[in-house]
Amino acid sequence: MKDKYESESNTYYLMINKPCYSIEPLTIGEQSFKTFYAEDGYRFLTNCVNKESLLLEFIEIIDQNNQKYTIDEFLDILESLKVLQN
Repeated sequence: MKDKYESESNTYYLMINKPCYSIEPLTIGEQSFKTFYAEDGYRFLTNCVNKESLLLEFIEIIDQNNQKYTIDEFLDILESLKVLQN
């Protein structure tokens, strides 16, 4: 059986949904086959998670099709992928 994410290609974005905190959506990265190519949003997200930032409750993750993910759902996706960072 093929892994759900083995052949998908997808781009993920991070948005902060907090009044008075306005940033453009950050690209977290792009998934292609079984590899995730991390971008600036990935570093921002991992920093927030590692430091248990108060911003975590305001972070929204969406993909190129506007499908929403919780942080836990997104991290579960990454577990099945090889993550490459610059």
